[in-house]
This record gives sequence, C-alpha cells and structure tokens, in this order.
Amino acid sequence: MRIRRFTITAVLLLITSTASFAAEESDRCIDLVKECFGHAGSDRDTCFKTVSTNSHCKDSETSILATKRAEMSALVPDDADVGPSLLGPDLVDRQCIKNFDNSWMATLVQGPPSAETSSQLQQSLQACAKKSTSDVMRP
Repeated sequence: MRIRRFTITAVLLLITSTASFAAEESDRCIDLVKECFGHAGSDRDTCFKTVSTNSHCKDSETSILATKRAEMSALVPDDADVGPSLLGPDLVDRQCIKNFDNSWMATLVQGPPSAETSSQLQQSLQACAKKSTSDVMRP
C-alpha cells in the first residue's frame, strides 16, 4: 500500500513540476517577444526570427506567431512600398504589420494569450498579406 501511495505521489509531483516548467518556459518566451517590441524596422523582424528558434519557445503558440511575424516582413524593406526588384510590389501591408504588433503587444501585457486569442492574432497577421496583382486580375 505504501508503494502505491508513493507512486501516486511521485506521478502527481512529476505532472505538477512539468506543468510548472512549461509555464516558466512560456513566460520566458513571452518576455523575449516583448523585448522585440523595443526594436524598430528590420531589427524587430530579426528579433522575432531569433525568438522563433529560441529553446524557450519551442513549439509554443508564441513561437508560431513569432515565426509567422518574421516571415511576413522578411522580404519588405523598411520605409518602402516596393519589394526587391525581382519580387515586384510589396507583399505585405506594413501598416497592417504595425497594427498587428500593437495588438500583440497589448495582448502579451495582459499575460499569456488563450488559444482563441492566439488564433485571432494569427488570422489578423495573415490578413496583412497583400494579394498579388495577378491574383486580383484573374476571373
């Protein structure tokens, strides 16, 4: 009977410590993202890319958003309406990205976002992609 209690207690402690560790990792990842908001332009974009590969952020909702955020602005030069010459027009709306950053920062100040909030943020970020002119012209 003692072994059974010990086993149950050990399992409960393991589950509790794992959940606590995951929460600490998530909090650290959120702190890293918050630091990115202190940067501007391409430095901010680079910071998000760095956060997305950080060991504290592996496979977290925050990491997924950071990765998508970095990808959305990777090909857009600062303060320009056009992308590199081979790519043609701007592929993302920079003002939309700024608005997304403001929304994301406001959300993170309140604490870790819920799954629903993360989903809404991902949709908001995806809306920043501009449709290609050739896509608009197709019937």
